[in-house]
Amino acid sequence: MIKNERGYTIMELLVVIVIIGVLAAIGVPAYNNMTTRARKTACDANKRTIATAVGMYYADYEKYPDSGADPSTLADAGGNRYIENVATLVCPTDKSAYTIVNDGTNVSVNCAEHGNFLIK
Repeated sequence: MIKNERGYTIMELLVVIVIIGVLAAIGVPAYNNMTTRARKTACDANKRTIATAVGMYYADYEKYPDSGADPSTLADAGGNRYIENVATLVCPTDKSAYTIVNDGTNVSVNCAEHGNFLIK
């Protein structure tokens, strides 16, 4: 006599649940690490963009902006801003604004989360 089997046994379901749990335990930390690295890379790119704008400012005025200057306000004598997309002027990790640090010797772009990017 052959049994009429329908559905899955409890053991088969538990094995599938354990396999899914193991895969999730491996995948979620890897995903979080990738997003953290992507945000840091975007922040570094933003700081390089601001450093280029500071370099253009220096080429026009033969001096660097004062410490604490807001990069979005850097403009030439005609009022044309050196950075068009002001939305890039915040760190993608903590949404803090970038600042220019000029201590008389070194000039850098500062991010509260990822530190300084030395310009000069």
